[in-house]
Amino acid sequence: TNILKSKTHKASLIACSVLATIANPVCVLWRYVGQKDSNNVLRMLNTNLMVANGLTGIYCVIISVADELYSGSYVLFETVWTHSVVCTVAGVLFLESTLVAALFISLLSLYRLIQTRFPRWKSCFGRISTKVVCFCAWLIGSIFTTILLLPSASLWGVLEQTGICIPMSTCGDFGE
Repeated sequence: TNILKSKTHKASLIACSVLATIANPVCVLWRYVGQKDSNNVLRMLNTNLMVANGLTGIYCVIISVADELYSGSYVLFETVWTHSVVCTVAGVLFLESTLVAALFISLLSLYRLIQTRFPRWKSCFGRISTKVVCFCAWLIGSIFTTILLLPSASLWGVLEQTGICIPMSTCGDFGE
């Protein structure tokens, strides 16, 4: 068998990986070279969201390549793949990018809410504070990703890596 079971999954993953790895850097360049936006806060938040989505694209490329590499013989190499450095890196990219993207979507929503609800109150998101918030979002994502990948987490039996390199809970109930 393969990592990805159906041809639809393979085609979707390849399409997502191509779009995310090509479109996000193009959009970042366009935002900074082609478009002169007066709102630096939106530019910084959107750029960081694009970088996080670009990391997701790299993750998709890694899984697509692994699926093609182990095509038809995944069962024989499942343990080797799920415990490999490449799979761990892919898992880190996935966790980091999804956590950070969720944080930036929340920050963009908060910024838009403040701008529409309180149009005269612009001191909340300045250039410096936005840079600090962006740094903190990446730091929070890194901290959570690191905690989940610490050896102590595997000793607890909380996480187990799957074929698509996403750490999943192996406990049915956290209370047991």
